[in-house]
Amino acid sequence: MKQLFVLISVLIALSAKAQEKQDFRHLFSIDVGIGSLYDVRHDDNLYDYDVLPMVYSSKDYHQAQYYKDNTYHPALVDVNYRYLASKHWAYGVTAGFHTFYQKWREIATGSTYRESRETNLSIMGVGRYYWRTKNWVRTYSELGLGIRTHWKKGFYDESYQMKNDITGHITLLGVEVGNKHLIGFGEFGVGALGLFRGGIGYRF
Repeated sequence: MKQLFVLISVLIALSAKAQEKQDFRHLFSIDVGIGSLYDVRHDDNLYDYDVLPMVYSSKDYHQAQYYKDNTYHPALVDVNYRYLASKHWAYGVTAGFHTFYQKWREIATGSTYRESRETNLSIMGVGRYYWRTKNWVRTYSELGLGIRTHWKKGFYDESYQMKNDITGHITLLGVEVGNKHLIGFGEFGVGALGLFRGGIGYRF
């Protein structure tokens, strides 16, 4: 009888410990971001002209017929995987897609003639540190570094020009909310993925 009581006590203690731990090691998420450094760095030199010249040569003939509309910046989208290696540290990978473009319109009619566009595809390895890990709210900072492939096409270009370079992102402060499988989060940071990011994720 005494042995049975000890066994039941041990099982209850292990069960309580397992419920408290909630050992969700994996996190998949999808985010949207605004304010990428891609936008800031390339707005001034992505396209051929900023204003219509008062006097133009034969090379500027197209510019006399057309003008540039505002630059459009759709939200950046990225998908992520994180693995919780310890109570405070997580590692993973992020793949992001971002494009921005500008329409060239006919001066006479205002109709679209061509588009100037840059499209970015990036993949980064990331490391995350959780400052707070208890209850429903967790806070963290994160550093990512990787490679970006981007395609650019201006007014005179018949095809896209492709280039690869180094890219990165720093999350200064992130807040993750949710104590079960489904979570939501928001971030403030600087770099390729946007000044502000938000999304949803699934832990298991």
